[in-house]
Amino acid sequence: MARNKKGFTLVEVTVALAVFAILVTLASGIIISGSNIFARNTNRVSASETADSVYDILNERLSFATSIDLTKDEFSPDGDGYNECIKLEKKGSSSSGDERVSIRRENSSDFDGVCETGDFDVLLSLEGVTKTTNGKNNMTLLNVKISIYSDDELMYTKDASIELLNSACEITGIDSTPSNEVSDLYINYSLAQ
Repeated sequence: MARNKKGFTLVEVTVALAVFAILVTLASGIIISGSNIFARNTNRVSASETADSVYDILNERLSFATSIDLTKDEFSPDGDGYNECIKLEKKGSSSSGDERVSIRRENSSDFDGVCETGDFDVLLSLEGVTKTTNGKNNMTLLNVKISIYSDDELMYTKDASIELLNSACEITGIDSTPSNEVSDLYINYSLAQ
């Protein structure tokens, strides 16, 4: 009588299952690593977009200023002689938990949020003022450093300069290197009327 030899032995099935389990483990490790890298890169892109948004606000508002006061003092448009103020909230000071950049105008009693920074902490450092010449034109540059943090991890840093178009713009308060690291930062400024 001939025996039917078309099946698999128990040893063959066990070896095949072990090889399959090893391959699944390796594949899942690669997929998890890839998704972690993707999430980290997505977070870094969001951080760079936040830094760009903060810079755009500063550049848009301060480029046309006739005077700028870089201070940590509360803004008072009635007595200070400034038209507007940009407020950068210190890390963790917002009651909603979201950091934000806001602007208060002369005829307003409240700061209006113009940039929500979500889960990111935005740290702005004012690095100084540079006077330079571009061909035959004198230029004044306000140098800023915008650092974006997520859970105390530095995600992105942007070093940039804001060209002050009014060459006679008076800048005060830069000597103390203002920053919103320990308290809210108020940038008071006047625009030409």
